[in-house]
Amino acid sequence: MKGEPAYRIVINVLSACAPVKKSVLMKVVKTALARHRIATANISLALVDDAEIARLNEKYLGHRGATDVLTYDYSRVPRQGALRSRTSRISESRDLEGEIVISAETALREANRREHEVTPELALYALHGVLHLIGFDDSGAAAAARMHEEEDAILAMLGFGAIYGATSR
Repeated sequence: MKGEPAYRIVINVLSACAPVKKSVLMKVVKTALARHRIATANISLALVDDAEIARLNEKYLGHRGATDVLTYDYSRVPRQGALRSRTSRISESRDLEGEIVISAETALREANRREHEVTPELALYALHGVLHLIGFDDSGAAAAARMHEEEDAILAMLGFGAIYGATSR
């Protein structure tokens, strides 16, 4: 139908560390895209273990060790250019292309620590990655607060409530 957003979202589960509900992750991604009026998006989500995300973290960002989520924005990168991570402003084109890599192992560990199911934790990580693609940044205190408020708002819309904010405030 004309005027409908065109979203191509692929979810690849490459780790058996945690149970993954693809339909939930798909809904989270689509909700964030629609809320921010993104017209078209081509997004790949890969769920990996800590060893793989640590490898990618060091290779592309120069950071040692595992992390929860990495976001690669291909929307503003020349095709022959290097990967670019974490955008600095809200998407100007409103069309997105990127990859989000999530550590299912970290999600399971954090969910256990926070005493909730792994699905909301994975939803938080997927949402965090999408918000980076949209242009949110969490490198400074004010920007991080704005990003986490947006995460809480979207997760509340979806019935999860605040995941990040519930334990970090």
